[in-house]
Amino acid sequence: MSHFAFNSWAAFFHMGGYGFYVWLAASMTLCALFGLLIHTLWQHKRLLIELHRQLSREQRIRQSQQHQIANAELSSVHSQERRL
Repeated sequence: MSHFAFNSWAAFFHMGGYGFYVWLAASMTLCALFGLLIHTLWQHKRLLIELHRQLSREQRIRQSQQHQIANAELSSVHSQERRL
């Protein structure tokens, strides 16, 4: 046979006269955990956006460098052709 700590739901919510403090503490804890979850998800999203932005920038830099190398090689070929 199981024994319950409280005889009714009203007694459960009242918590022997300490219900206000118990439920306030429980709700504040849940609010803090929910806030932490939201903040973590927000930070994760911002991190992914920043990572994508950084990778795109690095790719543009590489493409620019390759373009500059190709232009330098092309101008070198043209200058050699002019000499001939």
